[in-house]
Amino acid sequence: MKETKRGTWSKKKKLVYWSVFLVWLVCAAFLSRQTGEETATLSRRIAEALRPLVRWLTGAEADFESMHLFLRKMAHVALYLGMGTFLLAALNATFEARGWPHTKMVLVAALACPALAVLDEFQKQFIPGRHLQWDEVLLNFASAMLGIGLTYIHVRRRAGNKN
Repeated sequence: MKETKRGTWSKKKKLVYWSVFLVWLVCAAFLSRQTGEETATLSRRIAEALRPLVRWLTGAEADFESMHLFLRKMAHVALYLGMGTFLLAALNATFEARGWPHTKMVLVAALACPALAVLDEFQKQFIPGRHLQWDEVLLNFASAMLGIGLTYIHVRRRAGNKN
């Protein structure tokens, strides 16, 4: 039986969303498995590279330690916001045609992301120079929920435009 263009696109969309989500997870795992010294060196290099941009935007010299801490926390936000976004998009691409309600997919993503956040932070205590931080678990959870919420709104608006 010949496949329709829509069916082919649907399969490609699933593959793309799941691939992006899995690559995102691999990046998260890589960053989480760095030693304390490695992660501090990486974030300090990035903060140092951004200093001229901050100086240009604000006209003032930024406090390096504050900028460094902000950068580290925003890395968590970006990582988990993306994780929530891509997981819900992948779930939607996979299960929407099977009749799953959007709220069920949101629930799956909303349970999976906090579990990943807890596992991520838990395993850090076994890495030299790293430790479990509950405030980062909460930041990761909130960021994932923001990504899930924004994706849910987008999916619902898109579905509303089709009707």
